Amino acid sequence: MRRQPGPDARLALRAVRECDACQGNGWVKGIFHQMECAGCDGGGLVDRASGEKIEAQELILLLRMRLNRAMQIVRLYEQTQPAGPAADYGGRDNKHHRGGGNWTGD
Repeated sequence: MRRQPGPDARLALRAVRECDACQGNGWVKGIFHQMECAGCDGGGLVDRASGEKIEAQELILLLRMRLNRAMQIVRLYEQTQPAGPAADYGGRDNKHHRGGGNWTGD
């Protein structure tokens, strides 16, 4: 993430990709044990354009921002109620069978 100059400095999402050396795992397999990847310092992600490793503190902020965005999407999906036949199977007010499902025999 790069801070833009000025009094209102904001974090911008940095374009990243998986590390080529470890395929995004953060570690490589040695002869006798697993070792932290030197290409990404164990982060699994590198800068998309340059391929340089990302510092740990910047990587933490980047992943936190991505997690927050993903959690917003999850909350959006949880708020939407199914319509049509799908509503018969997962409703909270459905007491037909154990677990609240409506078994139709098909």
